[in-house]
Amino acid sequence: MNETERWKLANGYRLLSNEKGVPPVYIQRDDPRETFDLQDRYLVFIDHSFGYMLSQTLKHMIQTRQPPIDILDVGGGTLSLATREIAQSHPDTTYVTNIDVALSNKIKEMQNFRSLCEDACKMSIPNNSIDLVYSWEMIPGLNKNRREQALGEIARVLKPEGVAIIGEDDYCGLASSDARLE
Repeated sequence: MNETERWKLANGYRLLSNEKGVPPVYIQRDDPRETFDLQDRYLVFIDHSFGYMLSQTLKHMIQTRQPPIDILDVGGGTLSLATREIAQSHPDTTYVTNIDVALSNKIKEMQNFRSLCEDACKMSIPNNSIDLVYSWEMIPGLNKNRREQALGEIARVLKPEGVAIIGEDDYCGLASSDARLE
């Protein structure tokens, strides 16, 4: 099996590597400004980066809402590690979805978990169906128009009382006048 057969890719994306003969390490869209690491993160890292707001919000929702709590990780990684951890930790109270433009072919579905290989700017998830959306370090990789599209999609899929937690380390500490914030 060659290296590209290990991955499902959303339309318009391709795998890149730094050197010839080296396994792919990046995913790129037709727009070369949109290049992403081919990686995954464990829930503990994401939760810590959010100041534990993710785990506290989920805990509160499990205590106060009728299950299942529908959770969406936007740009959740090639192996869906964080979403799988949530699904395994809360099998009777959550239904968890990961969306990423590149997914490993080794992902196994679970009763309360699925992974979708698609673009965050055009999600197949129904309107008003998600209780909790989170995304870490994905939005800055999009060009300005596509950032707006992705945020619009997140707003579209959220239930009226839903919560979105978006963390983007790249912009922490920048002055409000910094051009990178557009």
